[in-house]
Amino acid sequence: ILYRAVYWFMFPALGVLVAFLHLNNVGLSNFLVNSLFNILFLVLILVLLLVYIYSRTGKFTYKGSLGIGDILMLFSLCFSFATLSYSLLLVFGLIFSLITHIIIVHYRKYFLSRKRSKHPENSVPLAGYLAMYFTLIYLSTWTGLTSNLYLI
Repeated sequence: ILYRAVYWFMFPALGVLVAFLHLNNVGLSNFLVNSLFNILFLVLILVLLLVYIYSRTGKFTYKGSLGIGDILMLFSLCFSFATLSYSLLLVFGLIFSLITHIIIVHYRKYFLSRKRSKHPENSVPLAGYLAMYFTLIYLSTWTGLTSNLYLI
């Protein structure tokens, strides 16, 4: 991972695109209810994370723990699936991100010089890993490998 940055307008664009896909599959009323519950679920997780960070550091800040790109990515995905699907996919996406990062950090020692990386090993590019994960989820849905995640 040599460089981590993304244009800010990509997150609203992602939100609009996944909202369009979701809306076309479930209709307006279900889309609004699902999106509202997904946002509430994410806000609950972020508040609990903030309380945890406060208990560890004594500061109410995400700085050093969660980047603005990560938060924007999580909010843009709130419009993607039904509430149960979103909740499960988010949890497994975070697990996927952790495992992927551990594997990459482990093998980076053998294949890449540390001088090339601008980010320490304890900094996880969460938005990038979640993008890979949700790309796989969408591809598996579109190819018929998984059931319709909009209706669960």
